[in-house]
Amino acid sequence: MDEKDWKTLSEVKRSSYRRKALAYLYRTGEPRTPTEVGKKVDVSMNHVSRALREMADRNLVEVINPEAAYDRRYRITDRGRRILSKIREIENE
Repeated sequence: MDEKDWKTLSEVKRSSYRRKALAYLYRTGEPRTPTEVGKKVDVSMNHVSRALREMADRNLVEVINPEAAYDRRYRITDRGRRILSKIREIENE
């Protein structure tokens, strides 16, 4: 991992909203809306939406239908999987 990855890892680890949303997208393996994610991880849709947008900016998740004004669907990227796996590895040491 490079310096940028370590910074991103720290940002995800510090935010329970980012962490929960990323872990859920990893577990489900399917694109989900912020509402669907929020319901599953028990976090308000507003917090989840902001967390997903921030993670999309960091290439941890991607929007698969960016043209949609509503019902945007997000899925985890390979980078998101690597970051989440590294967080889990560190916590299990």
